Amino acid sequence: MRPPVALLFVSLLASCGSRSGLSTSDEAGSASGGSSGGAATGGASSGGAGGSDAQAGLCPPGSPPVVLVGEAHDAYGIALDASHVYFTRAPSSGSGLVQRVPKTGGAVETLAAGQSRPRSLVVDQTHVYFTTPTSGEVKRVRKDGAALTVLASFQNFPEGIAVAGSWLFWVRSSAPGGKLMRLALPDGQPEVLVDGINDAWALAEHSGWLYYTAGSTSTSVSPRIQRFGASWSPGTPPETLALIDLGMHALAVDATHVYYSTNPDLGRVAKAGGAPVTLFGGGFFVRGVYAAAAHVYFVESAGAGAPEGAVHRYDKTSGQLETIATAQHVPRAVAADTDCVYWTNSGFQSAGGSVMRGPR
Repeated sequence: MRPPVALLFVSLLASCGSRSGLSTSDEAGSASGGSSGGAATGGASSGGAGGSDAQAGLCPPGSPPVVLVGEAHDAYGIALDASHVYFTRAPSSGSGLVQRVPKTGGAVETLAAGQSRPRSLVVDQTHVYFTTPTSGEVKRVRKDGAALTVLASFQNFPEGIAVAGSWLFWVRSSAPGGKLMRLALPDGQPEVLVDGINDAWALAEHSGWLYYTAGSTSTSVSPRIQRFGASWSPGTPPETLALIDLGMHALAVDATHVYYSTNPDLGRVAKAGGAPVTLFGGGFFVRGVYAAAAHVYFVESAGAGAPEGAVHRYDKTSGQLETIATAQHVPRAVAADTDCVYWTNSGFQSAGGSVMRGPR
């Protein structure tokens, strides 16, 4: 049975109040949207090279969405490698999970259990890295589920995470006092790169630059998108690309632009900075974003007046908006490869979550 529309609306609206707390709203997502690394990641993400996104194969054009994992209550962040979909489940109970499932479907593997609301995650060739905001930790686990390791603790609400070469980066969302952090892999010590970035949630790495959100409408630092050179020395002042009217949830980056989501909108700003441009407006809790070669994929957690959300894509050339999937139960994060688009549905009141696959 579907929850009453009014009840879902109230619950979602309440989750998007103060962004300094930990509600069930999708604040970062993988870089992550809010993370970036491996073959592809959710939350903050970067697309591949090439022309058309869609190719015949696992997800032929026009084929219906496929449920890879059903009853994945509180499914949240998403990341991909060549063979698997990695995802977090972030219940408020503290019994969170990091899991994976083959892209073709099959048995779900639990890589880490008993985690404190894991949200953003990123993968490289051998490991999965993730943040647990409520316990203030950054962790690593091998892709086969072995060697779970705490890389950093006492991080005060770590959220978006990214990996680039031999470095791991993340943002701390505490307000006041948010920070951009880094750690030399495999077992270096955490370093502060940028301090005082209140309410930093989303993070993406692209071509040697770290892009992140900072500030909120409820703090003294107004919402903005900033970037920092991945090779810059700690304490170097970051570059501000644009001020945004509303707090942001996710970032994605391609060769020319940074894409971001707010509660009602999908927007973009040039990587060199400039005025933000709204690509999709008037939405209802826009969350995860993924930038591919020809399209930007994003999720809308619920439609106005309806309890279901949707997955959309925006054509970078024509500006045309197309809906890929409807009747999705509170989608959170999205990622894509050359054949398919994947997303998480968190469900409602710890029921009805899923991990999905559909054509690009």
